[in-house]
Parts: sequence; structure tokens; C-alpha cells
Amino acid sequence: MVHSVSLLMFYLIPRLTNAWCNSNSNGWTTNINTKTQTRMQRSTIICKANTNNNDDDNDNYGSRRNLLKKTVTSLVTTTTLTIISGSASADSQEMMNDKQKYYQNFPTLFAPLYGEATQKRTIRRSIGPNIWSLEQNLELGPLQTPLRCVVIRLDNGSLWVHAPLAPTLEFFELVESCCCDDNSNSGETEAVVAHIIVPTYALEHKIFVKDAIQRWPNAQLWTSP
Repeated sequence: MVHSVSLLMFYLIPRLTNAWCNSNSNGWTTNINTKTQTRMQRSTIICKANTNNNDDDNDNYGSRRNLLKKTVTSLVTTTTLTIISGSASADSQEMMNDKQKYYQNFPTLFAPLYGEATQKRTIRRSIGPNIWSLEQNLELGPLQTPLRCVVIRLDNGSLWVHAPLAPTLEFFELVESCCCDDNSNSGETEAVVAHIIVPTYALEHKIFVKDAIQRWPNAQLWTSP
């Protein structure tokens, strides 16, 4: 009996042990597989999240880059236009300054006394139908007083110029533009002015007559007695 039991135990114990080990092994394998799958799922989720974050970061970076590009382009365009405008303005001012220069060939008591004068501005105003006044400032030491020239357009379209002013290119062009309604220069400077009048013997009113005659040599000169 004992011998039979011993043989039975000898036969059953190894098989029970193998079965238990197999079950444990399968169980661990199952657990390992489950954990591995869980970890893989978590890794996949994290990777997707990182990918989404990277996509968002790339989108944000692209947006910032485009914004920076637009800003730089706008600044460059604005700077370029400012430089071009400033250059054009400087050229225009320089051209105007050249038109306001003249050379005084005869000694006088007012500026520039003798020699080159700069920035002698001429202002033209309409004072009636076909009548204009042109004014310049006369400088005598610290004092300034306006000098006036009157231009009348006659029926035949020619001009009558009373007391011509300092012979700047600006003054000549403003006088000649009075012959046309659109204030444009006709291009025939000798035929525009038909009469030059010297109203007085005062130096400031007759000093510039010679320059006017040189500009309009076909004009008839009239002087006061």
C-alpha cells in the first residue's frame, strides 16, 4: 500500500509541478504581453501627442516667420519710399533754390550789395482780370520791405511789365506764364513781353531794367520823365 502511494506520488508530483510552472509561465507571459501592449499604447499616444505638438509648433513657427517676413518687407518698403521721397524733395528744393538766384552786376545799398544773391523768392498774385502782382523782399541792413511789379496782359496777348524785379529765373518764368490762361510758358520769351515800364528814378526800381531788356530784347522800354 505504501509502495503504491509512493509510486503514485512519484508519478503525480512532477506532472503537477510542470502544470503549475506552465500556468505560471503562461500567466507571466500574459502579464508581460499585457504590460508590453500597455506600454506600447502609451508610447503611441505620447508619440502622437508629441507629433501634434510638433505640428502646432511648426504652424506657430511658420506663422511667426511669415509675420516677421511681412513686417521686414513693410519696413524695407517704407524706408525705400521715404528715401526716394526725400531725395525727390531735396532735388526739387535744390532746383527751386537755383531759380531764386541772380547776380547783381551794379553796386547797390541793399543786399546783396554786389555779386551773387540767393533765395530771392518771388510771389505772384492775381489782382484782377488779366492783372497780376509779383513781389520780392528788398533787404536793407536789418530791414526788409516788399517791392512790387505789376503785369498786365493786353488784348493781343502780349504783356505789359511795370517795374521789373530782381532777375531770377523764377521771376522771369512767372512773368512769362501770365500770357497763357493755363499758367504755362509759351516758349517764346522774346515775343511775350511787349512793354517794360520804369516808373521812377529810384534805384531799387530801375536797377533791374537792364536784365529785363536782356531777357526780352524785343520789348519797348518806357521811362518816366
